[in-house]
Amino acid sequence: MKIRKRQIHFFILLFAMCSLLFHSSSDFEAFAIDYPIHVDSRQVASAGGETTPRHIAFNTDGTKMFLVGGTKDYVYQWSLSTGFDLSTVTYDGHPERFDLFLNAATGDGQPRQLAFNTDGTKMFVVGNAADEINEYDLSPGFDVSTASFNSRIDITSTVGPGPHGLPFNKDATKMFVTHKKGSKSRQDYPPTACLELL
Repeated sequence: MKIRKRQIHFFILLFAMCSLLFHSSSDFEAFAIDYPIHVDSRQVASAGGETTPRHIAFNTDGTKMFLVGGTKDYVYQWSLSTGFDLSTVTYDGHPERFDLFLNAATGDGQPRQLAFNTDGTKMFVVGNAADEINEYDLSPGFDVSTASFNSRIDITSTVGPGPHGLPFNKDATKMFVTHKKGSKSRQDYPPTACLELL
């Protein structure tokens, strides 16, 4: 079986330095990356006051980047004039961030990962203070300053304490929750009335 070559991008969070590393390669075949590889780094997390970044996410064209961390209870937002190019990133400022923990009923004080639906009008955040997934509505899409609480799922009984990851399958009909106590600890959820994924 031949895997088509394409350009790929990796973004790696470095907790200690609050930096992002950007890797891209023009060659990709059967999970092997051939050189040349371009590596770039940019210190971005500290611009928002976050010193222990946990997760980053992008909008569909890479012109918006979002970050949650372990120091603050915010979702931070950056703009990129060229999609997925960290050399063009600019912090959107404190007015554009969203406080996830306005109160215990609408958020989790220890966010670990966030995800968006296709058009950015839904944002999901998993946290391990209350072990829950919170859903927010955004209008317009991918503008976290407009986020408003919609609903939540308590995953204590199904996943247990310490959820960390929140990946979706390609068509967003499955949501997976990964767990800090082992990569094999995982629970999948079909979309429900309280999680309108698309």
